[in-house]
This record gives sequence, structure tokens and C-alpha cells, in this order.
Amino acid sequence: MTIERQWATLVRALLTCPASELRGEPKPGDLVIETTSCGSVDPDGIGWLLRIEGNPPIVDRWVIEPINRPGEEQGWQNADFLAVPQRIADRVRRAADE
Repeated sequence: MTIERQWATLVRALLTCPASELRGEPKPGDLVIETTSCGSVDPDGIGWLLRIEGNPPIVDRWVIEPINRPGEEQGWQNADFLAVPQRIADRVRRAADE
């Protein structure tokens, strides 16, 4: 049930989070959301940013650990990500430990 708890925590927190609090320049370790899926949500596009490949501002590939597949890596090309505020990321991490 850990993954379900993380999802529920994230969704509840994001519903009350002002869009202005989402950061457009994520860094490794951030909880991120992929934003280029044109209105749909890909579960593999929400997770912990492991690394950025390429030389910013040009990113060749984003590599995240999706929250629905702990321990696995998902690479993204031609995508954009926003970082979730740290206070929300901390709540999601705590939900994983419960």
C-alpha cells in the first residue's frame, strides 16, 4: 500500500498547491512531474529526478525513479519537468515510510 499512500499524499497536496510554487528548473533529488503529455498524466512521469544528461539549458535526457516503480529508472527525451515544492516532496517521502 506504500505506493498508493504516496499517490494519495501527492494528489491531495497538489490540489492545494499554487502553480507558482512549482519550479521549472528541477535538480537531482527533486520530486518532479512531466508536463509535456498534453493534459494526460503518465504515472512514469512522476518521480524522483536521479540525473539530467546533457548540458543545461539543453537537456538530452531526464532520468527519474517513478514513484509507482521504486528502484527502477525511466528515461525521458523531448520532455519538460516541473519540480514539486520541497514541503510536498517531504510529505510524499514520509508516506513511503509509513
